[in-house]
Amino acid sequence: MKKYIQLVLILFIISAFSGLILGVVNEFTAEPIKAANAEKLSKGIKEIFPNIDPLSLNDANNTVSIVDEDYEELKEYYIIKDTAGNLLGYAVKVLAPGSYNGKLTVLVGINTEGKVVGLSYLALGETPGVGSRVEEPDFINYFLNITDTSHIAKLLIDKDIDSVSGATFSSTAVKNSVQSALDYFNANLKNK
Repeated sequence: MKKYIQLVLILFIISAFSGLILGVVNEFTAEPIKAANAEKLSKGIKEIFPNIDPLSLNDANNTVSIVDEDYEELKEYYIIKDTAGNLLGYAVKVLAPGSYNGKLTVLVGINTEGKVVGLSYLALGETPGVGSRVEEPDFINYFLNITDTSHIAKLLIDKDIDSVSGATFSSTAVKNSVQSALDYFNANLKNK
């Protein structure tokens, strides 16, 4: 019995020490990770909307959280303005539903007319060389200037789009992300 108590005590000490180390490491890495994510977001928005007022990216009033059970894959959107204060559109952050490993986060840029003006990937944990091909310009170009993805769904099914061979999950997840962003825009932002 005494031996079991010693083993439990040793395991407790090891676990507590490991937890302490993880806490310290987290404390040191939390801010750099947050800064890297903010930089990735800023870069993604600038890729989609090159005429954005760079100061507007730091304005908290231009970031709106989405809390809507009909759009649970949408996390937030960003109000995009130019240097004169004119509304250029919105960048909608989508956790791609149905991606292969669930680590696909897409930023969908939509102009004031409701057309997709660009896509940027904030997180792309898809299989390198297969699912990661959704990043390629040829694939992204299928989504530019559209207001609905129904024709893309047909192209994916008919294989008229290189649905990124072997990466059906990734291709479909991007299409679903774009459609979710467009649906949210049409229901909530179109006439704002």
